[in-house]
Amino acid sequence: MDQNRLFAITGGCGFIGAHLAAALIRRGDRVRIIDDLSTGRRDAPPAEAELIVGNISDPDAVAQTVKGASGVFHLAAIASVERCNIAWRESHRTNLYGTVTVFEAARDASDKPLPVAWASSAAIYGVAETMPITEDAPKQPMSPYGADKLSGEHHASAAADLFDLPTTACRFFNVFGPGQDPSSPYSGV
Repeated sequence: MDQNRLFAITGGCGFIGAHLAAALIRRGDRVRIIDDLSTGRRDAPPAEAELIVGNISDPDAVAQTVKGASGVFHLAAIASVERCNIAWRESHRTNLYGTVTVFEAARDASDKPLPVAWASSAAIYGVAETMPITEDAPKQPMSPYGADKLSGEHHASAAADLFDLPTTACRFFNVFGPGQDPSSPYSGV
């Protein structure tokens, strides 16, 4: 394996992103993070990670983050369904426009598009008709958050067809573990 590769992580100061940054650094890779610190903590990722404080809706900041990277992990989002319901336009700017901005930066970063692994959500399913939920279950988002995540999946598919942009969406349900904020509404898991 090619050691000391650089990986870009959006939202790398958040719970999942900081754990990912630590794992990549432990295996010998370098990490560059972009995070606006709206919910993430500056001290969450390892000190060895390079941090760009910025917003994923800013094309220049995202381009700077992915420059020279071997791949991108896109985890930045306004993940609170309630906050997305209240601040619909703001959350849309981050959750969908920001996702498209990341895809575009990965497409344009080098002569060959960078692979992007990114966080979608179980919220794309809405209220599931059957359990357990399977990948081919009907997608019926019931919130702006779910709608933006499903739209992101559609943009990823279009980017793959049009630009050969390799993407993998991970539909997170609930993620928990060491270092999780106990006041998070998702910590009940």
